[in-house]
Amino acid sequence: MVDYFEVELSSRNNPNVPLKLPATPYTLLDAMSRLNLEEGETPTWTPYRPDRSNCCYSYDSFAEFDELYTCLAREGSIFELNALIQKVSGMNDRQRTAFAGLLVMESGEYPARIPLPRLIDLAYNTEACEVFNILDDRQLGKSRVESGSIPNMKDLPADMVDLLDFAQVGKSVRTREGGTFVKHTKGHKGGYVVRHNLKRVYEDMDLTPKKPDYEILCKLHPHWTNEQARGKAVCLKLPADQDTVNAALAELHEAGWSRVTWTCLDCRVPSLIEIIDIEENPCTIISLAEELSSISDSQLTIYKALLEDNACKGLKYALDLINILPQYTLSPQLHDPKEVAEAYLGQFLPESELESIQPYLDWSQFGQALICDHDSTLTEYGLIEQKDRPLISGDLKQEESQMGGMDFA
Repeated sequence: MVDYFEVELSSRNNPNVPLKLPATPYTLLDAMSRLNLEEGETPTWTPYRPDRSNCCYSYDSFAEFDELYTCLAREGSIFELNALIQKVSGMNDRQRTAFAGLLVMESGEYPARIPLPRLIDLAYNTEACEVFNILDDRQLGKSRVESGSIPNMKDLPADMVDLLDFAQVGKSVRTREGGTFVKHTKGHKGGYVVRHNLKRVYEDMDLTPKKPDYEILCKLHPHWTNEQARGKAVCLKLPADQDTVNAALAELHEAGWSRVTWTCLDCRVPSLIEIIDIEENPCTIISLAEELSSISDSQLTIYKALLEDNACKGLKYALDLINILPQYTLSPQLHDPKEVAEAYLGQFLPESELESIQPYLDWSQFGQALICDHDSTLTEYGLIEQKDRPLISGDLKQEESQMGGMDFA
């Protein structure tokens, strides 16, 4: 099964934003905010290959699904790619075999790159395929003869059936049906795939990133001894009123939280997902959701930067950080010390003078000194600093805050 596909996103302002797919709605929106997109700009993506000496995972691990790895086009939007990987990741073995067969039939004898819109259509058409546990022409021919599905052979005497060239019969059947064999791989068991009428799906899809109708999305699981609800799970959108929470617990045949566990599926602040998973007090999760609902989008980016700057020690600590948000400001256009140094001096010197001193300054070292001197921090979201010790003037921040970008519904 395909667990993930890792890419690196790029924009004019930030060329290195890694993203693991399939991405949840908030994780995708978070990546867009880190890119600091300009008006009308859309991000580009490339397969991400981390240093093998430091990480055992790489884009090559996606080659477990050989057919998709071979024909995946390296163009198209990140939203199209995410939609494709989401669909593929949820496939069962039969569906993955069917999809692999569709890819082979689409790309032909010599695999070619298939555009993402077409790949999405194929991924949504696995139910339009028949999949048989047959791996070669001989097995196919023998199966069809024995089942009596070949009209001119269904009444043959047994001694004549034994003389048949099943491989040749199978090849004839495969040619007539337009089917294909899919080899067994780590991604699927393989088999013989026949496709029927395919439907178009992509043209009716809206892949524009949208803000979900929740701050935190949790999946609730009953205690393992609960026979009534064994194998059942309920999704709970937070914040929620008490009646909604009680209804979710009742659906699991539980009167309270003491015998319920949870998994965080998505969060407006993606870095908190793993921390929510291990939180022991559900009331803290509910309180966090309520607090997140009161934070504006601009303040939320500052909050994410603060969480990155301060190693989060738990949800109570995350809640405390919300109280000090007004003390900080963010410059999302600054991502390295050299940019900080240029922005700082640009407040006092005209561009012509900046150019004249360019060769004589170690810009990175100067920028790092400025950052340390003002107790500021560079994060994935930009430069975060305390309002009472400003490094970059408010005028510059105001100018940057009015920059355009992608519009999200």
